[in-house]
Amino acid sequence: MRVSIRHRVCRFWAVVFVFALVCFATAPSVVAALLNSLAGVLGLQEGVAAGPLTLWYPLALSLMATITYLAWVAGTPGAPPQAWRALLLSKLCSSAGFAVLAVTTIGAWWLAVATDGFIALTLVLSARRGD
Repeated sequence: MRVSIRHRVCRFWAVVFVFALVCFATAPSVVAALLNSLAGVLGLQEGVAAGPLTLWYPLALSLMATITYLAWVAGTPGAPPQAWRALLLSKLCSSAGFAVLAVTTIGAWWLAVATDGFIALTLVLSARRGD
C-alpha cells in the first residue's frame, strides 16, 4: 500500500504530539511560561496557567495521549477513516474551545487557537476524496 500525503501528515503530527505530551507531562509550568512569554512578545494578554495539581491536568494528558495514538493510526496506510476523522474532530473542538477562552478571558489563548487550527487545516488539506 502506498503512503499518501495524509498518512505522512498524520505521522508527522503524531511525532510532534509525543514531544508536546512529554513536555507537558514533565514540565507543565514551563510550557505555560513559554506560552505566556510568546503571548507577551505578540502583545497578547498573558495568564495561561498549568500545573499537575488540577483536575484538568490528567484529563489533558489522557487527551494528548489519545490524539497521539489517533494520529499514528491515521498515518498507517489502510487505517480506518474514523481515526483521521476523530483526530480532526478533536482539533476542531479544541480550536473552538480555545477561541471561547480567548474571547472571554485572556488573549494568550489565541496562540492555542492558531496552533490547533493550523493542525486541523493541515489535516483537511492533506486529505483527498477516496484517499
